[in-house]
Formats: sequence, structure tokens, C-alpha cells
Amino acid sequence: MRQGTGVLRRLARAAAAAALTAAFVLTAAGCAAGEPKLSDLADRLQRGAAESRAAEGTLTSDPATGKPTYNLLLIGSDRREKTWNGNSDAVMLVTVNYGRQTITLTSFMRDLGVDIPGLGYGKLNSAYARGGAALLENTLTADFGVQIDNYAAMDFDTTAQVIDTVGGVDAVVTTAEAEVMKSYLDEMGNLYGFNAADLYVIGRDDGAATHLSGFQAVAYARNRYVGNGDFERTQRQREVMLSLLEKLRTASAEQIVSAASEALTLSTTDLSAADAAAMAQRFIAAEDYSVVENRVPYDGYYTSDGENLIPDHDVTVSLLQQLYQ
Repeated sequence: MRQGTGVLRRLARAAAAAALTAAFVLTAAGCAAGEPKLSDLADRLQRGAAESRAAEGTLTSDPATGKPTYNLLLIGSDRREKTWNGNSDAVMLVTVNYGRQTITLTSFMRDLGVDIPGLGYGKLNSAYARGGAALLENTLTADFGVQIDNYAAMDFDTTAQVIDTVGGVDAVVTTAEAEVMKSYLDEMGNLYGFNAADLYVIGRDDGAATHLSGFQAVAYARNRYVGNGDFERTQRQREVMLSLLEKLRTASAEQIVSAASEALTLSTTDLSAADAAAMAQRFIAAEDYSVVENRVPYDGYYTSDGENLIPDHDVTVSLLQQLYQ
């Protein structure tokens, strides 16, 4: 069953946080010199997890920064060819709050009207297209007071490959959504050379989940033509993310290493091998934390200016700052 923005989702032990630990810690480990074997990396994961669990409950601030929160920015680009950054049609901030014991997934909608530093007024998604992750981060900080510690960015095909590495994800796909997905699959089939018709999905209106491969999941997450436009698209993006994390939670150590290595190889990120120890402590300590869905603009606190969504600045900044307290 889907749940709306701001609804608290409580997951079982070793859910989203542990999955992120595995993904990013072993992604970093996989970059180390000598390219260690998959089994060796799996052993490292298991040893690191045991050490972190032994110290569980003692982490009250971020092990790398000393701050009460950690923020990882996930960027999904609509880039169809590699000569530019592409518009960031998915912008999601993952916030670990040690004091509140929460992990919050905050979607920043693509059509937010923002002041882009050095360039002036424009849509949020154009900041990444015009200046990459650095300009997008600077825009979020300047407009909303958001402090970002690290980022990872992917586009259509790289996202699909990572999802396929873990065996796909599950999502509630209605018949209307399945019909719209066909056009996205057709486009990506032409771009990447696969038969889109082989991936068409039969939707369901009974609330049951459908298993999706990588490109099917990307087509689902791109859909903004069913329901309330980009508002519901960001909800679909969070649904895919939550399902991906749940798949990683139940994966074997070697499967996690494989997915993580794939993620770092395919993504543009400032995470390095040196981040591995801190990332292990960070997310394994947070494995019991509640997961919260969040979205900007907040319901009732924005106005529309053509296609642009203008958030109530003071209210939005105040609500976002609560993630850090």
C-alpha cells in the first residue's frame, strides 16, 4: 500500500540503513588498489558489520564530520547522451539524524523555482544541467539552508543496471501507469538497443505489487502523466528507492558487494575509498532507525507561477532544519 508524503515508515531491523551501508561502504572498498575478490570484500563487510554492531547505540554524531546529521544527495539525470549533465529529474536527500534516530528521504521537485547562484532565477533541475552536482548542491544550500556531505548521480541506463544487479524491485503499478510506461520503455529501447515490447508491464488495480526489472523500474519512476504530475512522480521515485533498499537488506554479502561495486563504477560521486569506515559506522549504527518520506514543496506552503512551484521560503527552511535537530 502506498503512503503519502510525510508518512512515517517503520522498517524491520537491518532495513534501509544497513542496505545503504553495504552499498556505499563496499562500493568504496571495491575501488581500492588491486581490485580484491568478491569473496574478500564480502568477508570485509561481515567483519565490519560485526565490529559496528558491537559498538551499536554509542554513535550520537557522525563519525566523519562530528555533526548530529549526515546528508547524502542522490541525483537522477534525464541525460540521453553523455555530452552534458542532463536535467536532474530526481533529487533526493537522504538524511541520517542520530538524535532522532531517523532516516529521511526528501524529494526536491524538479519544477521548484529557485535562485541559482551566479545564474539567477530558474527551475531546480536546470542547476544540475548547467553546473553539475556542485551547482545543484550550492543551490539547495543557498535557497533552503541544506548542507550536503556527499552526492551520487546516475542517469537512465546506469540506474537500470544497478537495479538489475540486485534482481529488480517491487512497486504497485496500476493499469494506467503501465500504459504510460510503454512510451518511456520505447524511448529507452531506442536509446540503448533493447526490444521495449518485451518489457511492457501488465498493471494491477488491486494494490498488489509488480516485480520490475531495471528499465521497467526507471520507466515507472519517470512517469509524471498519471495522477498529480511530478508530485506523484517523486512518490514513485521514493517507492523504488525503498524497494531497492529492502532488496539489499535481504541480499547476501557477495550480492551486496557486487551491487555496490556496480553502483560506484556507474555513478558520478565524491565518495571515495577513504569514506568506507565512516560509512560503515554511519549506516550500521542507524539500521534500527525509522524511515520517513518527505517532499519539497510542502503541501499548503507553495504557490504556482506558470510551471514553477514557489515554496514558502520561511516555512520550508524551518521544516527542513528540523531534520538536523
